[in-house]
Amino acid sequence: MREGTAALVDALSGSFTVETVCDVFRGTDRVLQDQRFTGWSLSGDMNSAVKYSGSGTLVIPSVAGESAVPNGTSGTLSPFGAVLTISVVVSAGRFSERVLLGWFKVTAVTDAADSVADVNGISTVIASSVTVEFRSLDERIKRAGFRSPEQPSSETTCWAELRRIGILPVKESLPDVVVPSGLTWTAEKGKRLEAAETLAAALGGVLIPTSDARITVAPNVGDVVMTLELGEYGTVLDVGHSVESDDVPNEVIGVYEAADGTPIYARAVATGALGEDDVHTAYHSSPEVTDQASADLAVERELARAIRAQYVDRRVVCVMNPLVEIGDFVEVVGWDRPLSGQVRQTDISDEATMTVTIREVLSL
Repeated sequence: MREGTAALVDALSGSFTVETVCDVFRGTDRVLQDQRFTGWSLSGDMNSAVKYSGSGTLVIPSVAGESAVPNGTSGTLSPFGAVLTISVVVSAGRFSERVLLGWFKVTAVTDAADSVADVNGISTVIASSVTVEFRSLDERIKRAGFRSPEQPSSETTCWAELRRIGILPVKESLPDVVVPSGLTWTAEKGKRLEAAETLAAALGGVLIPTSDARITVAPNVGDVVMTLELGEYGTVLDVGHSVESDDVPNEVIGVYEAADGTPIYARAVATGALGEDDVHTAYHSSPEVTDQASADLAVERELARAIRAQYVDRRVVCVMNPLVEIGDFVEVVGWDRPLSGQVRQTDISDEATMTVTIREVLSL
């Protein structure tokens, strides 16, 4: 959850207005501040390699008739080096608070134009409008490959290795563990980000960028940090409802091989409601299973794992709330039953509403 005061949380449940502004950085220098940002959208997705992407238009007033339209590598908004910070300013009556949505690398300029006027007989630039596409700073990790194959030390830990290879500052969020054995970081495009994601998985979560330009690991299991309310005085407008059975087996068949090459077969069948439906078979094999007792245990475990792993992603439409971000665990109250889970996707823009996708683990 992005940082916000209790007063801001209260304001978001009532009547408020939002203004969006950008600062532009070149390296460590802030070259533009509080520029108006319009027509923007920002999508977060924990299933994507680079977790956030978006677009929007900056309207930049001219100070002395200069143009802000980039030309190749030159210009403050050139995609060769420009970084944005995007903030929303929430106002309710006399209350006002600024929320940082995040830091983003400009990856493309898709449109740009100058507004001109005749000043003392001279055509002069009054303002520039520049439309950009941008991605979160984990894009830097994706672009920066390894120079040669590397193997992490068997004695190092995941957080230490993430600091070494991750390009960005690191925010620890889970207990540290030793790097899994047998890993090799290969010198191929995109493999540095894949290596960081491997370390995050070993820690028990998913690699995500934070709003303050760091990387962290969103845990697979966590405590609820925010409540979204449905109802006459709530901020939730709609909750999607769907249930599917395509990926839920009620039978697992194990096909294994003994040390002498003899085939070994085992079967596990679900009980209760899952066992009463038509047969839905999944198969399992493993070179580590070499006797019947191990085979019987393996299929039981695989069936239990497959059932526990079932989930549904529910799209929730709510009033725009800049505090919600991917990786948060939230609950929705006022629905026809309790609903809680991890925010896997967010779609936010300069519209009055936003969409969050909550992954709910199913009880089967």
